[in-house]
Amino acid sequence: ARVFAEAAVVQGKIFVVGGSREFETMDDTGLCCASLTATTSVWSLDPGDPAATWERHAPFPGHRRWSHRLAAVGRYLYQFGGRFLARKDQPVQYFNEVWRYDTRSDEWAKVAEMPVEIQLARAVQVDGVIALVGRDKCSIVFDPSSGSFASIPGLPEDALVDYFAWIPPFLVGAGGETRLERPRRRAEWTFLGKLTPGRSVAHDTSDPTR
Repeated sequence: ARVFAEAAVVQGKIFVVGGSREFETMDDTGLCCASLTATTSVWSLDPGDPAATWERHAPFPGHRRWSHRLAAVGRYLYQFGGRFLARKDQPVQYFNEVWRYDTRSDEWAKVAEMPVEIQLARAVQVDGVIALVGRDKCSIVFDPSSGSFASIPGLPEDALVDYFAWIPPFLVGAGGETRLERPRRRAEWTFLGKLTPGRSVAHDTSDPTR
């Protein structure tokens, strides 16, 4: 069993990294989450092979964590950030490393440190770079070839969107959480973002007049 695992596709194979064995709520109202059962496992599955089973790979060598983010570029997986909390009376431990996993050699390497404000941002591959779209209207682009980050315009509304898809020429994200009315309110927005070399524009399409 895995909850909060991250997945990405490399050359037709699904790779699943980490995740916790249990949903560890911190109180009776379901406030999320501790991560005592977080894992460092790496699995892959070839959905094109009817006889395929899950294959184990070299585990992630860093501290176990959850809310890490994963994106694939070429044969590599890139893992961003994450946090760890064993008990609710302890401070949350944050990790700001960027790790690269080589699916060909089955090896991990730390390649960069990411800005702390981009924790929890959703990662998505866009034409060979990785866009990380976060809350507080903060978004950046990571260039795997140089290991560098560059700021891009953030969302026009403060939202934590759980998933973005690259549907050329747009980044598309829907739902997520906002702070309107109360913390963790479920969002009704859909966002489109257009990322072009040297310039990025994000806009909210919930209102068809905008």
